[in-house]
Amino acid sequence: MSNPLSNEEKEKTKAWAEMYAQGASLGKLSVMINVPISTIRYRLHKMGVLRTLSEANKLSFALGRDRGIGRKCPPRRPESLEKYRIAAQKRWKDKQVRGTRITSQGYVEFTTGEHKGKMVHRVLIENLLGRKLSTTEVVHHLNENKTDNRIENLKLINPSKHRLIHLQSLELERDSRGRIKNTRRTNAESM
Repeated sequence: MSNPLSNEEKEKTKAWAEMYAQGASLGKLSVMINVPISTIRYRLHKMGVLRTLSEANKLSFALGRDRGIGRKCPPRRPESLEKYRIAAQKRWKDKQVRGTRITSQGYVEFTTGEHKGKMVHRVLIENLLGRKLSTTEVVHHLNENKTDNRIENLKLINPSKHRLIHLQSLELERDSRGRIKNTRRTNAESM
């Protein structure tokens, strides 16, 4: 059972509501009047003047206080943003389209839409052929760059041929017992 507020506490709460209406945040109010944020929030909620989260974010942005949720650094200047954009383009030559990601194996995968979860190179070949690929068909990247999904770089082959292509690019050294000692990649053009 909550205790009713005294007249003095009601007056304080009205003063808090006025400061809050003028744009003060709950955190600023808490520091100014040395009262926990939870108490201020509770009383403003009871009065019906508590902002919604979206209203609070809009006000914060309008007052220039918005730095993003959980962000610790100041906003970047436009010229430094351009520098980061160019660096990102260099990291991945094929511009990353919204709705794709690079998998842990290095292939580009759709993350949204009707092809969600499918590899981009398989979808491109399916569209080119006008049919779905079977599980016994492999799409090989001719230049071995898994993010290079240009049609001219893709070739449809069977799994055994695909294994053979990649085994030929390995130089195998065997010891006296016939075991493989180490492997080295040879030139990709020798395929």
